[in-house]
Amino acid sequence: MTKGNPFKHRWQLESPEWVKQRKREWPSVKRNLEQSGVSVKAMKFFKAFYVEGVEPPNVVPGTFTRIDFYPKHRLFFTPSETEEEVREVFDSAFPSDYNSMLVSAAAGAAGLIADGNEFGYAGEQEKLIAHALFPKEHNEDDEVYWGKETWKKYIPAEEFVERFISRAYAFLVGTTGRNTEIVRHTYEHFLSSLRFLEHQGVSFHDHSLPALLSCLFNFVEPRAAIGEASPARLFAEKLQARLSDDDAPKSIQEAIVALGPNRVWEFPRHQVPEQLPLYPAQLLANEWTAPFPRALHGIEPLEALAALVQSAQRVGLLPANMIFPAPEQCNLRGWLNGGLVERMGFGLAEDVPAYRFRFWFSPTEHLSNRSDARLGLEVFLPVLPKGRAIDEITPTLIYYPRLSADYHEYFPSIVLLLKEREFRRALYTSTGKHLLFYHPEVSDEVYALEFSENPMLKLGYFMLEDMKSGSLELALESPEIAQWQGPSLPQADISRVYQDV
Repeated sequence: MTKGNPFKHRWQLESPEWVKQRKREWPSVKRNLEQSGVSVKAMKFFKAFYVEGVEPPNVVPGTFTRIDFYPKHRLFFTPSETEEEVREVFDSAFPSDYNSMLVSAAAGAAGLIADGNEFGYAGEQEKLIAHALFPKEHNEDDEVYWGKETWKKYIPAEEFVERFISRAYAFLVGTTGRNTEIVRHTYEHFLSSLRFLEHQGVSFHDHSLPALLSCLFNFVEPRAAIGEASPARLFAEKLQARLSDDDAPKSIQEAIVALGPNRVWEFPRHQVPEQLPLYPAQLLANEWTAPFPRALHGIEPLEALAALVQSAQRVGLLPANMIFPAPEQCNLRGWLNGGLVERMGFGLAEDVPAYRFRFWFSPTEHLSNRSDARLGLEVFLPVLPKGRAIDEITPTLIYYPRLSADYHEYFPSIVLLLKEREFRRALYTSTGKHLLFYHPEVSDEVYALEFSENPMLKLGYFMLEDMKSGSLELALESPEIAQWQGPSLPQADISRVYQDV
Protein backbone atom coordinates (compact mmCIF):
# COMPACT_ATOMS: atom_id res chain seq x y z
CA MET A 1 0.00 0.00 0.00
CA THR A 2 1.40 3.38 -1.01
CA LYS A 3 1.26 6.11 1.61
CA GLY A 4 -0.13 9.48 0.68
CA ASN A 5 1.98 12.53 -0.12
CA PRO A 6 2.74 14.26 3.21
CA PHE A 7 3.35 17.56 1.43
CA LYS A 8 0.25 17.53 -0.80
CA HIS A 9 -0.88 20.82 0.77
CA ARG A 10 1.96 22.65 -1.00
CA TRP A 11 0.40 22.07 -4.42
CA GLN A 12 -1.71 25.16 -5.09
CA LEU A 13 -4.35 23.26 -7.00
CA GLU A 14 -6.94 25.92 -6.27
CA SER A 15 -4.94 28.35 -8.40
CA PRO A 16 -5.50 27.77 -12.15
CA GLU A 17 -2.45 29.87 -13.03
CA TRP A 18 -0.21 27.85 -10.68
CA VAL A 19 -1.41 24.58 -12.25
CA LYS A 20 -0.89 25.98 -15.76
CA GLN A 21 2.68 26.89 -14.87
CA ARG A 22 3.41 23.36 -13.62
CA LYS A 23 1.98 21.98 -16.87
CA ARG A 24 4.15 24.37 -18.89
CA GLU A 25 7.23 23.16 -17.04
CA TRP A 26 6.38 19.49 -17.42
CA PRO A 27 7.66 18.87 -21.01
CA SER A 28 11.20 19.87 -19.98
CA VAL A 29 11.01 17.76 -16.85
CA LYS A 30 9.73 14.84 -18.92
CA ARG A 31 12.59 15.06 -21.44
CA ASN A 32 15.11 14.96 -18.65
CA LEU A 33 13.39 12.06 -16.92
CA GLU A 34 13.41 10.17 -20.23
CA GLN A 35 17.15 10.72 -20.47
CA SER A 36 17.57 9.38 -16.94
CA GLY A 37 15.78 6.14 -17.88
CA VAL A 38 12.22 6.59 -16.59
CA SER A 39 9.97 4.25 -18.57
CA VAL A 40 7.04 5.35 -20.72
CA LYS A 41 4.62 3.41 -18.52
CA ALA A 42 5.92 5.08 -15.36
CA MET A 43 6.02 8.59 -16.79
CA LYS A 44 2.36 9.43 -16.24
CA PHE A 45 2.79 8.82 -12.51
CA PHE A 46 5.73 11.23 -12.38
CA LYS A 47 3.57 13.78 -14.19
CA ALA A 48 0.72 13.30 -11.75
CA PHE A 49 3.08 13.94 -8.87
CA TYR A 50 4.76 16.95 -10.48
CA VAL A 51 1.54 18.68 -11.53
CA GLU A 52 -0.97 17.55 -8.88
CA GLY A 53 1.05 16.06 -6.03
CA VAL A 54 -0.45 12.59 -6.46
CA GLU A 55 1.75 10.00 -4.75
CA PRO A 56 3.00 7.36 -7.24
CA PRO A 57 2.43 3.66 -6.53
CA ASN A 58 5.41 1.33 -6.25
CA VAL A 59 4.65 -0.40 -9.57
CA VAL A 60 2.55 0.39 -12.63
CA PRO A 61 -0.90 -1.13 -11.84
CA GLY A 62 -1.45 -4.47 -13.55
CA THR A 63 2.25 -4.89 -14.39
CA PHE A 64 5.58 -5.69 -12.76
CA THR A 65 7.10 -2.42 -14.00
CA ARG A 66 8.67 -0.59 -11.07
CA ILE A 67 8.13 3.12 -10.68
CA ASP A 68 11.53 4.23 -9.48
CA PHE A 69 10.34 7.31 -7.66
CA TYR A 70 13.23 8.13 -5.35
CA PRO A 71 13.57 10.58 -2.44
CA LYS A 72 15.57 12.89 -4.74
CA HIS A 73 12.50 13.20 -6.97
CA ARG A 74 10.37 14.17 -4.00
CA LEU A 75 13.00 16.73 -2.99
CA PHE A 76 13.22 18.30 -6.45
CA PHE A 77 9.53 18.08 -7.42
CA THR A 78 7.86 19.13 -4.17
CA PRO A 79 7.12 22.87 -4.25
CA SER A 80 9.10 24.73 -1.58
CA GLU A 81 9.21 28.44 -0.97
CA THR A 82 11.75 28.60 1.85
CA GLU A 83 14.94 26.80 2.83
CA GLU A 84 13.13 25.47 5.88
CA GLU A 85 10.53 23.82 3.65
CA VAL A 86 13.31 22.19 1.62
CA ARG A 87 14.83 20.78 4.82
CA GLU A 88 11.42 19.45 5.87
CA VAL A 89 11.25 17.38 2.68
CA PHE A 90 14.84 16.24 3.14
CA ASP A 91 14.25 15.26 6.77
CA SER A 92 11.12 13.29 5.86
CA ALA A 93 13.19 10.68 4.00
CA PHE A 94 14.75 7.65 5.61
CA PRO A 95 18.23 8.54 6.91
CA SER A 96 19.61 5.82 4.66
CA ASP A 97 18.58 8.03 1.71
CA TYR A 98 20.33 11.17 2.95
CA ASN A 99 23.54 10.57 1.07
CA SER A 100 21.92 9.88 -2.31
CA MET A 101 19.80 13.01 -1.95
CA LEU A 102 22.82 15.14 -1.04
CA VAL A 103 24.87 13.77 -3.92
CA SER A 104 22.02 14.38 -6.35
CA ALA A 105 21.57 17.92 -5.04
CA ALA A 106 25.31 18.59 -5.31
CA ALA A 107 25.05 17.50 -8.95
CA GLY A 108 22.29 20.05 -9.52
CA ALA A 109 18.86 18.44 -9.53
CA ALA A 110 20.34 15.15 -10.71
CA GLY A 111 21.57 16.84 -13.84
CA LEU A 112 18.07 17.77 -14.97
CA ILE A 113 17.76 21.25 -16.44
CA ALA A 114 14.89 22.87 -18.30
CA ASP A 115 15.59 24.57 -21.59
CA GLY A 116 16.24 28.26 -21.15
CA ASN A 117 15.51 28.27 -17.41
CA GLU A 118 18.17 30.19 -15.53
CA PHE A 119 17.76 28.21 -12.32
CA GLY A 120 16.99 24.73 -13.66
CA TYR A 121 13.73 22.90 -14.11
CA ALA A 122 12.59 23.68 -10.57
CA GLY A 123 13.00 27.42 -11.07
CA GLU A 124 14.13 29.20 -7.91
CA GLN A 125 13.80 25.91 -6.04
CA GLU A 126 17.21 24.69 -7.19
CA LYS A 127 18.71 27.75 -5.52
CA LEU A 128 16.69 27.01 -2.38
CA ILE A 129 17.86 23.40 -2.36
CA ALA A 130 21.47 24.52 -2.73
CA HIS A 131 21.28 26.99 0.14
CA ALA A 132 19.27 24.67 2.38
CA LEU A 133 21.52 21.61 2.04
CA PHE A 134 24.85 23.41 1.49
CA PRO A 135 24.78 26.51 3.74
CA LYS A 136 27.47 29.18 3.92
CA GLU A 137 29.16 27.51 6.88
CA HIS A 138 30.15 23.87 6.56
CA ASN A 139 29.97 21.76 9.69
CA GLU A 140 30.04 18.03 10.29
CA ASP A 141 27.95 17.82 13.47
CA ASP A 142 24.55 17.11 11.95
CA GLU A 143 24.13 13.34 12.12
CA VAL A 144 21.28 10.94 12.87
CA TYR A 145 21.51 7.60 14.66
CA TRP A 146 19.00 5.26 13.01
CA GLY A 147 18.91 1.51 12.42
CA LYS A 148 22.01 0.97 14.59
CA GLU A 149 24.00 3.19 12.25
CA THR A 150 24.97 6.84 12.10
CA TRP A 151 23.81 8.71 9.00
CA LYS A 152 25.33 12.01 7.92
CA LYS A 153 23.18 14.93 6.86
CA TYR A 154 26.09 16.53 5.03
CA ILE A 155 28.70 15.69 2.41
CA PRO A 156 32.16 15.52 4.03
CA ALA A 157 34.25 18.60 3.29
CA GLU A 158 36.90 16.99 1.11
CA GLU A 159 34.32 15.12 -0.97
CA PHE A 160 32.27 18.28 -1.47
CA VAL A 161 35.35 20.25 -2.54
CA GLU A 162 36.18 17.62 -5.15
CA ARG A 163 32.60 17.55 -6.44
CA PHE A 164 32.40 21.33 -6.61
CA ILE A 165 35.68 21.67 -8.53
CA SER A 166 34.59 19.01 -10.99
CA ARG A 167 31.25 20.64 -11.76
CA ALA A 168 32.51 24.23 -11.68
CA TYR A 169 35.31 23.40 -14.09
CA ALA A 170 33.00 21.62 -16.53
CA PHE A 171 30.52 24.51 -16.32
CA LEU A 172 33.18 27.15 -17.08
CA VAL A 173 34.56 25.32 -20.11
CA GLY A 174 31.10 24.42 -21.39
CA THR A 175 31.25 20.63 -21.36
CA THR A 176 28.10 20.01 -19.30
CA GLY A 177 25.56 20.79 -22.04
CA ARG A 178 23.69 22.85 -19.45
CA ASN A 179 22.81 26.51 -19.38
CA THR A 180 23.24 26.69 -15.62
CA GLU A 181 24.86 24.82 -12.74
CA ILE A 182 24.10 24.48 -9.06
CA VAL A 183 27.71 25.53 -8.30
CA ARG A 184 26.48 29.08 -8.89
CA HIS A 185 24.69 28.76 -5.54
CA THR A 186 27.15 26.60 -3.57
CA TYR A 187 30.50 28.40 -3.87
CA GLU A 188 30.23 29.80 -0.33
CA HIS A 189 29.88 26.24 0.98
CA PHE A 190 32.88 25.27 -1.16
CA LEU A 191 35.04 28.00 0.41
CA SER A 192 33.78 27.13 3.87
CA SER A 193 34.61 23.46 3.26
CA LEU A 194 38.18 24.39 2.33
CA ARG A 195 38.52 26.48 5.49
CA PHE A 196 37.05 23.58 7.51
CA LEU A 197 39.73 21.27 6.13
CA GLU A 198 42.45 23.79 6.98
CA HIS A 199 41.18 24.03 10.55
CA GLN A 200 41.46 20.24 10.69
CA GLY A 201 45.08 20.46 9.52
CA VAL A 202 44.22 19.09 6.06
CA SER A 203 45.67 21.04 3.14
CA PHE A 204 43.91 20.52 -0.19
CA HIS A 205 46.52 20.51 -2.96
CA ASP A 206 44.91 18.33 -5.61
CA HIS A 207 45.90 19.26 -9.19
CA SER A 208 42.26 19.93 -10.02
CA LEU A 209 42.28 23.15 -7.96
CA PRO A 210 44.91 25.02 -10.02
CA ALA A 211 43.19 23.74 -13.17
CA LEU A 212 39.94 25.35 -12.02
CA LEU A 213 41.66 28.58 -11.01
CA SER A 214 43.54 28.87 -14.31
CA CYS A 215 40.30 28.39 -16.21
CA LEU A 216 38.50 30.85 -13.95
CA PHE A 217 41.01 33.69 -14.30
CA ASN A 218 41.29 33.17 -18.07
CA PHE A 219 37.59 32.69 -18.64
CA VAL A 220 36.32 32.59 -22.23
CA GLU A 221 32.59 32.44 -22.85
CA PRO A 222 31.74 28.83 -23.80
CA ARG A 223 28.44 29.60 -25.49
CA ALA A 224 27.09 31.55 -28.41
CA ALA A 225 25.96 34.50 -26.29
CA ILE A 226 29.28 36.30 -26.61
CA GLY A 227 29.23 39.62 -24.83
CA GLU A 228 26.09 38.81 -22.89
CA ALA A 229 26.02 38.12 -19.18
CA SER A 230 25.60 34.35 -19.45
CA PRO A 231 25.23 32.28 -16.26
CA ALA A 232 28.78 30.94 -16.74
CA ARG A 233 30.23 34.44 -17.07
CA LEU A 234 28.31 35.73 -14.04
CA PHE A 235 29.54 32.77 -12.02
CA ALA A 236 33.13 33.37 -13.10
CA GLU A 237 32.97 37.05 -12.17
CA LYS A 238 31.40 36.40 -8.77
CA LEU A 239 33.84 33.64 -7.86
CA GLN A 240 36.85 35.67 -9.03
CA ALA A 241 35.77 38.57 -6.83
CA ARG A 242 35.14 36.26 -3.89
CA LEU A 243 38.58 34.64 -4.18
CA SER A 244 40.27 38.03 -3.99
CA ASP A 245 38.81 38.66 -0.52
CA ASP A 246 41.10 38.50 2.50
CA ASP A 247 39.27 35.49 3.94
CA ALA A 248 39.94 33.28 0.89
CA PRO A 249 41.16 29.85 2.04
CA LYS A 250 44.91 29.49 2.33
CA SER A 251 45.02 26.64 -0.21
CA ILE A 252 43.44 28.90 -2.83
CA GLN A 253 45.78 31.80 -2.07
CA GLU A 254 48.80 29.49 -2.39
CA ALA A 255 47.50 27.97 -5.63
CA ILE A 256 46.94 31.41 -7.16
CA VAL A 257 50.49 32.50 -6.29
CA ALA A 258 51.90 29.25 -7.72
CA LEU A 259 50.11 29.86 -11.03
CA GLY A 260 52.14 33.01 -11.60
CA PRO A 261 51.07 36.39 -12.99
CA ASN A 262 49.50 34.90 -16.14
CA ARG A 263 47.60 32.22 -14.20
CA VAL A 264 49.07 29.49 -16.43
CA TRP A 265 48.73 25.86 -15.37
CA GLU A 266 49.94 22.82 -17.31
CA PHE A 267 49.44 19.15 -16.64
CA PRO A 268 52.30 16.62 -16.95
CA ARG A 269 51.74 14.17 -19.78
CA HIS A 270 53.31 11.20 -18.01
CA GLN A 271 50.04 10.61 -16.14
CA VAL A 272 48.21 7.55 -17.45
CA PRO A 273 44.72 8.28 -18.89
CA GLU A 274 42.92 6.67 -15.93
CA GLN A 275 44.56 9.20 -13.63
CA LEU A 276 43.79 12.28 -15.69
CA PRO A 277 41.69 14.89 -13.91
CA LEU A 278 38.90 16.76 -15.61
CA TYR A 279 41.64 18.73 -17.27
CA PRO A 280 42.61 17.81 -19.87
CA ALA A 281 40.07 15.02 -20.33
CA GLN A 282 37.06 17.34 -20.45
CA LEU A 283 38.78 19.76 -22.78
CA LEU A 284 40.18 17.08 -25.05
CA ALA A 285 36.74 15.49 -25.17
CA ASN A 286 35.48 18.64 -26.84
CA GLU A 287 36.66 20.95 -29.53
CA TRP A 288 40.06 22.37 -28.64
CA THR A 289 42.86 19.96 -29.41
CA ALA A 290 41.17 17.29 -31.48
CA PRO A 291 43.56 16.11 -34.21
CA PHE A 292 41.01 16.80 -36.93
CA PRO A 293 41.18 19.53 -39.58
CA ARG A 294 38.89 22.50 -39.29
CA ALA A 295 37.65 24.18 -42.47
CA LEU A 296 36.11 27.46 -43.57
CA HIS A 297 33.68 27.24 -46.49
CA GLY A 298 32.44 29.58 -49.18
CA ILE A 299 34.96 32.39 -48.70
CA GLU A 300 37.78 33.43 -51.03
CA PRO A 301 41.00 31.74 -49.73
CA LEU A 302 43.24 34.80 -49.33
CA GLU A 303 40.38 36.73 -47.75
CA ALA A 304 39.97 33.88 -45.27
CA LEU A 305 43.72 33.84 -44.58
CA ALA A 306 43.77 37.57 -43.84
CA ALA A 307 40.78 37.20 -41.50
CA LEU A 308 42.48 34.33 -39.70
CA VAL A 309 45.70 36.27 -39.09
CA GLN A 310 43.79 39.36 -37.95
CA SER A 311 41.73 37.27 -35.53
CA ALA A 312 44.84 35.68 -34.02
CA GLN A 313 46.39 39.14 -33.63
CA ARG A 314 43.23 40.52 -32.06
CA VAL A 315 43.30 37.99 -29.22
CA GLY A 316 47.05 38.24 -28.70
CA LEU A 317 48.18 34.94 -30.22
CA LEU A 318 50.16 36.58 -33.03
CA PRO A 319 52.17 39.82 -32.73
CA ALA A 320 50.81 42.95 -34.36
CA ASN A 321 53.92 43.47 -36.53
CA MET A 322 54.61 39.90 -37.56
CA ILE A 323 56.81 38.62 -40.36
CA PHE A 324 54.48 36.83 -42.73
CA PRO A 325 55.75 33.29 -43.42
CA ALA A 326 56.49 32.18 -46.95
CA PRO A 327 54.06 29.47 -48.11
CA GLU A 328 55.20 25.90 -48.76
CA GLN A 329 53.74 23.73 -51.52
CA CYS A 330 52.28 20.45 -50.24
CA ASN A 331 49.95 17.57 -51.11
CA LEU A 332 46.96 16.98 -48.82
CA ARG A 333 46.08 13.64 -50.39
CA GLY A 334 45.74 10.90 -47.78
CA TRP A 335 45.45 13.31 -44.87
CA LEU A 336 41.99 14.78 -45.40
CA ASN A 337 38.82 12.77 -45.13
CA GLY A 338 36.89 11.85 -48.27
CA GLY A 339 34.00 14.22 -47.66
CA LEU A 340 36.33 17.20 -47.41
CA VAL A 341 38.22 16.21 -50.58
CA GLU A 342 35.03 15.74 -52.58
CA ARG A 343 33.67 19.12 -51.47
CA MET A 344 36.83 20.69 -52.93
CA GLY A 345 36.07 19.10 -56.30
CA PHE A 346 38.78 16.40 -56.24
CA GLY A 347 38.40 12.67 -56.73
CA LEU A 348 39.33 10.46 -53.79
CA ALA A 349 42.43 9.14 -55.60
CA GLU A 350 43.61 12.55 -56.88
CA ASP A 351 46.43 14.65 -55.52
CA VAL A 352 45.28 17.71 -53.57
CA PRO A 353 47.74 20.60 -54.04
CA ALA A 354 47.79 23.29 -51.37
CA TYR A 355 49.81 26.14 -49.89
CA ARG A 356 50.94 25.61 -46.32
CA PHE A 357 51.50 28.50 -43.90
CA ARG A 358 53.09 28.02 -40.45
CA PHE A 359 52.47 30.64 -37.80
CA TRP A 360 54.20 30.70 -34.42
CA PHE A 361 52.69 32.43 -31.43
CA SER A 362 54.75 35.15 -29.80
CA PRO A 363 55.23 35.88 -26.99
CA THR A 364 54.47 32.55 -25.31
CA GLU A 365 54.99 33.36 -21.63
CA HIS A 366 51.28 34.11 -21.23
CA LEU A 367 50.46 30.72 -22.80
CA SER A 368 53.01 28.40 -21.18
CA ASN A 369 55.42 28.22 -18.26
CA ARG A 370 57.87 26.37 -20.49
CA SER A 371 60.57 28.57 -22.01
CA ASP A 372 61.20 25.96 -24.74
CA ALA A 373 57.56 25.76 -25.86
CA ARG A 374 57.02 26.45 -29.57
CA LEU A 375 53.34 27.01 -30.04
CA GLY A 376 51.43 27.93 -33.15
CA LEU A 377 49.02 26.92 -35.87
CA GLU A 378 49.09 25.79 -39.47
CA VAL A 379 46.89 26.90 -42.33
CA PHE A 380 46.35 25.21 -45.70
CA LEU A 381 44.89 26.93 -48.76
CA PRO A 382 43.92 24.22 -51.29
CA VAL A 383 44.48 24.99 -54.98
CA LEU A 384 41.06 24.09 -56.31
CA PRO A 385 40.61 22.34 -59.67
CA LYS A 386 40.52 24.69 -62.64
CA GLY A 387 37.05 26.05 -63.18
CA ARG A 388 35.85 25.01 -59.71
CA ALA A 389 33.56 27.79 -58.51
CA ILE A 390 33.51 28.59 -54.79
CA ASP A 391 30.09 27.95 -53.32
CA GLU A 392 28.82 27.60 -49.77
CA ILE A 393 30.02 23.99 -49.40
CA THR A 394 33.50 24.53 -50.86
CA PRO A 395 36.28 24.30 -48.26
CA THR A 396 38.76 27.10 -49.05
CA LEU A 397 40.86 27.27 -45.87
CA ILE A 398 41.90 24.42 -43.58
CA TYR A 399 43.17 25.24 -40.12
CA TYR A 400 45.09 22.89 -37.85
CA PRO A 401 46.24 23.88 -34.33
CA ARG A 402 49.96 23.24 -34.09
CA LEU A 403 50.00 23.24 -30.35
CA SER A 404 53.56 22.02 -30.13
CA ALA A 405 56.45 20.47 -31.95
CA ASP A 406 58.89 20.64 -29.02
CA TYR A 407 56.49 20.48 -26.13
CA HIS A 408 56.39 16.87 -25.03
CA GLU A 409 56.34 16.94 -21.24
CA TYR A 410 53.04 18.72 -20.71
CA PHE A 411 49.59 18.98 -22.14
CA PRO A 412 48.76 22.42 -23.57
CA SER A 413 47.90 24.90 -20.86
CA ILE A 414 44.32 25.84 -20.17
CA VAL A 415 45.18 29.41 -21.13
CA LEU A 416 46.32 28.31 -24.58
CA LEU A 417 43.23 26.20 -25.14
CA LEU A 418 40.89 28.97 -24.08
CA LYS A 419 42.79 31.49 -26.21
CA GLU A 420 42.38 29.19 -29.18
CA ARG A 421 38.64 29.20 -28.53
CA GLU A 422 38.65 33.00 -28.32
CA PHE A 423 40.58 33.10 -31.59
CA ARG A 424 37.95 30.95 -33.32
CA ARG A 425 35.21 33.24 -32.02
CA ALA A 426 37.02 36.28 -33.42
CA LEU A 427 37.37 34.47 -36.76
CA TYR A 428 33.64 33.82 -36.84
CA THR A 429 32.89 37.45 -36.04
CA SER A 430 35.18 38.55 -38.87
CA THR A 431 33.97 36.16 -41.57
CA GLY A 432 30.48 35.14 -40.48
CA LYS A 433 31.56 31.58 -41.27
CA HIS A 434 31.42 28.57 -38.96
CA LEU A 435 34.52 26.45 -38.63
CA LEU A 436 33.66 22.81 -39.28
CA PHE A 437 35.41 19.70 -37.99
CA TYR A 438 35.94 16.75 -40.32
CA HIS A 439 36.56 13.40 -38.70
CA PRO A 440 39.54 11.91 -40.58
CA GLU A 441 38.04 8.42 -40.89
CA VAL A 442 34.29 9.02 -41.24
CA SER A 443 33.44 10.94 -44.40
CA ASP A 444 29.90 11.89 -43.38
CA GLU A 445 30.78 13.14 -39.89
CA VAL A 446 30.96 16.94 -39.95
CA TYR A 447 30.67 19.04 -36.79
CA ALA A 448 30.06 22.75 -36.34
CA LEU A 449 32.46 24.04 -33.74
CA GLU A 450 30.54 26.99 -32.43
CA PHE A 451 27.20 28.11 -31.16
CA SER A 452 25.57 24.93 -29.88
CA GLU A 453 24.36 23.95 -26.45
CA ASN A 454 26.97 21.22 -26.08
CA PRO A 455 29.58 21.68 -28.83
CA MET A 456 31.37 18.61 -30.05
CA LEU A 457 29.65 16.19 -27.69
CA LYS A 458 29.63 13.39 -30.26
CA LEU A 459 33.22 14.06 -31.24
CA GLY A 460 34.07 13.80 -27.57
CA TYR A 461 33.58 10.04 -27.72
CA PHE A 462 36.24 9.78 -30.42
CA MET A 463 38.64 11.87 -28.36
CA LEU A 464 38.18 9.80 -25.22
CA GLU A 465 38.90 6.67 -27.23
CA ASP A 466 42.02 8.32 -28.63
CA MET A 467 43.17 9.06 -25.09
CA LYS A 468 42.67 5.48 -23.99
CA SER A 469 44.46 4.08 -27.03
CA GLY A 470 47.46 6.34 -26.51
CA SER A 471 47.13 8.15 -29.84
CA LEU A 472 46.84 11.54 -28.17
CA GLU A 473 50.15 12.54 -29.77
CA LEU A 474 48.16 13.41 -32.87
CA ALA A 475 46.59 16.32 -31.08
CA LEU A 476 49.93 17.86 -30.18
CA GLU A 477 52.22 17.27 -33.11
CA SER A 478 52.44 18.92 -36.50
CA PRO A 479 50.61 16.76 -39.06
CA GLU A 480 52.71 14.76 -41.50
CA ILE A 481 51.92 16.37 -44.85
CA ALA A 482 53.70 15.32 -48.05
CA GLN A 483 55.56 17.86 -50.14
CA TRP A 484 54.08 18.69 -53.54
CA GLN A 485 55.80 16.60 -56.24
CA GLY A 486 53.82 17.75 -59.26
CA PRO A 487 54.36 20.76 -61.52
CA SER A 488 55.20 23.89 -59.56
CA LEU A 489 52.09 25.67 -58.31
CA PRO A 490 51.55 29.30 -59.24
CA GLN A 491 52.92 31.70 -56.66
CA ALA A 492 50.34 32.63 -54.05
CA ASP A 493 49.68 36.35 -54.27
CA ILE A 494 49.83 37.13 -50.56
CA SER A 495 50.44 40.84 -51.09
CA ARG A 496 46.69 41.39 -50.56
CA VAL A 497 46.94 39.58 -47.26
CA TYR A 498 49.76 41.91 -46.20
CA GLN A 499 47.57 44.88 -47.03
CA ASP A 500 44.57 43.52 -45.16
CA VAL A 501 46.64 42.57 -42.11
